[in-house]
Amino acid sequence: MSIKNINDSFILNEFNNENNILSNIESNFDNTKKALLNRFPTLTDADCISIIDIMRNISSDKEKESCELIVTSPNSFKLETKTTFAQIDKLINNAKKQIIMTGYSVSNYFDDFIDAIINKSQKGVLVQLYLNEYENTVLESKLSIYLGKFLKIYTFSKNADKMAALHAKIISVDGCKSLISSANLSYHGLEKNIEIGCVIESKKVANNIKKLLEQLYFQKVFIEIKKQK
Repeated sequence: MSIKNINDSFILNEFNNENNILSNIESNFDNTKKALLNRFPTLTDADCISIIDIMRNISSDKEKESCELIVTSPNSFKLETKTTFAQIDKLINNAKKQIIMTGYSVSNYFDDFIDAIINKSQKGVLVQLYLNEYENTVLESKLSIYLGKFLKIYTFSKNADKMAALHAKIISVDGCKSLISSANLSYHGLEKNIEIGCVIESKKVANNIKKLLEQLYFQKVFIEIKKQK
């Protein structure tokens, strides 16, 4: 490693240390200024302030990502984690712009969430459901009359392989939060089974999920269900 790289790393370390001070305390970044002047002796105090301001703006623009474990388990299990049911409820009800959901098995136990999804779509939230099966299911009987601009349903095409299935269980909301779980949208999946998943707060992950499903649709892996006239 060159002396230049060592010095630059030292500047960044000093900046990060001072930038991590509690938000209600204003740091004067004295150590960062000293590191900058040591690396670039001709800088003025005003130059240092301008550079630090740029560094702070870049730092604040960086996406904060997080990942939180969620579980489904019998009530006898005492776990310090959030439940799958509670997180699905939170994601759907807090959605402001878009809900993307995939489902393998959906039962009547999911009725309350279906009602919430319909309500969201009627308020202008774009809901996109990618399902393993749709015809002759509880979803068809409840959702078919609401299909339209803000409620889109896509079903998995099994033309190539009758044994293949959409087995992913994902809910992605507003392009920033995504739930990925082993749990089906059913009583046992949300209450009794041992199911493990996570809620990921990441625009990048949410965007990748959206792009993947869009590509699968364009490749005719999914077929859009049209409203019957």
